[in-house]
Amino acid sequence: GWVKLEEKWHNPELVKLWEELRKTRTEVNKVLEKARAEKAIGAPLEAKVLLYVKDTKLREQIQVFHPLANAEKTKSEFVEAKIEIEPEKAENTTPNKSQKSSDDFDKNQENLSDSSNKISKLFSVYKKALGGVFLLVILLFSIKLALIVVNTIDQLPVVNYIMILVGIIYTIYFITQNLLFAKSRKSFLEKIKFAAQDILGQETLLGNNKKLADNTIKQSTTLVSPEGVFVPSQKVEFTPEIQVVETETLPQQPNNIKAMIPGNGVDELRYLFITSAVELLESPEALTNLEYKSISDSLGIGVVKADGKKCDRCWNYSTHVGVSSEDPTICERCVAALAAEF
Repeated sequence: GWVKLEEKWHNPELVKLWEELRKTRTEVNKVLEKARAEKAIGAPLEAKVLLYVKDTKLREQIQVFHPLANAEKTKSEFVEAKIEIEPEKAENTTPNKSQKSSDDFDKNQENLSDSSNKISKLFSVYKKALGGVFLLVILLFSIKLALIVVNTIDQLPVVNYIMILVGIIYTIYFITQNLLFAKSRKSFLEKIKFAAQDILGQETLLGNNKKLADNTIKQSTTLVSPEGVFVPSQKVEFTPEIQVVETETLPQQPNNIKAMIPGNGVDELRYLFITSAVELLESPEALTNLEYKSISDSLGIGVVKADGKKCDRCWNYSTHVGVSSEDPTICERCVAALAAEF
């Protein structure tokens, strides 16, 4: 019943390497757990592991799982991905009936989309005019309905005199509340102003105020001195203030995002340790001043906060988050993945 493995699958050196890697991961997890328990990090992905391996041969083998050491990339090299789709070659140049019908359907769909776009543009251009016409129609209908109601009430006995009395009383009330005193008049004008802004829009009122201001300036160009002598108007020149606008030049788009990522983006130490970054050290001296560390005769491990920002897609921290203008919240690895280049 046991499956017999082929001889090529037996690799004692690879087994030994992965045993050492698992032991290293166990030691790394101990330091990460200590940093997490003391609230230095919230999760392993917020950490960067500093690793020193004393055994030279083992260090060279581990170097394979650390491609960043061989290919350091700057932030300007990682830009948004661009997917180029080559047009498919037609196998048969002679169109059949099904191809014609599909072409006709596509043309009809394009015509419908064009017509809908034209209608939407028409409504967007003449939005205010159409709104004014609609309000005018509603106003005329309301006036006609009010006239019908008034005529119906006017034909009723005694109601006519009651409505006149109500009108006189309300007129007296309106004058005393809104027009008789200066404070009431000021409040009433403010109400009229707000109502005009709601109906006509603030831009129209601002345009009228600007014209009024221009007319006032034109009228004030001719001045009269206290002796009654006319002073000719003088031309006032305004020197525009030069504004310096800082622009950011985006780097050139690479042809292949996957080629910008070191290694294959999978077989890396940071994914084995479930951290955002790993740095291989040549000596354990860099671990001396760290708060979270573990140093033995053959291994040195340190844990610090990862550099960069958190990627919203994979939650790894990277210094290249924000480079993609299409989605500035993801890292370079996720940019390549979404562009189907990973």
